[in-house]
Amino acid sequence: MRLAALDLGSNSFHALIAEVEHGEGLAVVERAKRMPRIGEAIFRTGRFSGAALESALHAVGELVPVIERNQPQAVLAVATSAVREARNGHTFVAKVRSRFGLDVQVISGDEEARLAYAGARAQMGGSVGRATLFDLGGGSLEVVVGDGSRILHTASAPIGVLRAVAEQPASDPPSPLDLRAIERWGFGRVAALLRPFRRRDLGEVVLCAGTARALRSVARALRLVPASGEGSNCLSRATLGLLIGHLAALPLSARRDVPGMNPDRADQIIHGAIVLASVLDILDVPRARVCRAALREGLILEHARRQWSAAA
Repeated sequence: MRLAALDLGSNSFHALIAEVEHGEGLAVVERAKRMPRIGEAIFRTGRFSGAALESALHAVGELVPVIERNQPQAVLAVATSAVREARNGHTFVAKVRSRFGLDVQVISGDEEARLAYAGARAQMGGSVGRATLFDLGGGSLEVVVGDGSRILHTASAPIGVLRAVAEQPASDPPSPLDLRAIERWGFGRVAALLRPFRRRDLGEVVLCAGTARALRSVARALRLVPASGEGSNCLSRATLGLLIGHLAALPLSARRDVPGMNPDRADQIIHGAIVLASVLDILDVPRARVCRAALREGLILEHARRQWSAAA
């Protein structure tokens, strides 16, 4: 079964096309991404501006041909934090439907967490027992505690990287006062989110989504973690501290040229690293695993399972 997932996030829009076979997991056919960063306008004003709406539709228009040329049996389109919050988010959903024939489902933070866990668990395989997943996006941070296939607890809070940039702007490069303000913002919000989790058995801590992967990429390029083998898919508290110090010392123009850096993330990477460092500090865990698979993979797998159940 060939399926496509279209994930319209606050920072990035992603298309994933994959083959799914019963009992054999998911095989990626093609991925594509655009970064319209719709949350930049929405988190400041509470709505899509005309320019942000057109930028978002243009990004969808560039991803639709990628999906169509792969001829999936179904296209599963979802929107997350920014569209949830935008007072005129329904306008964007309606325009996507009229222009591209796609029905976009605006999903809750808890549903986002559940799907991210399903996707990550599928990639990590049968080795996953008790685990706690953190999905840091542009607009929100989702957390889900699971044990194998069972989800025990989910939560979501407005602690995304674009929101952090909007609410805690910094000079270029950020000053020590700027960094302390971002740290207070991140630590306070993450601590409030994690308060109900403090007495739970969290198992392995897993980080997914673009910021965690971007930080891992830079850490590998700077040889702070191995390029392959044991430890190559992990970020530690110590490594995050070194990354924050290194990146914060650079102006944005130089940050874009750091080895392993995606230039499109250079202006938000420090805020994201501080939020993830807050997670590990508050949980008092030395390191976390970084996982590529998340919401999109979970969306495809959940749809496939429903189709198989209906056919049984």
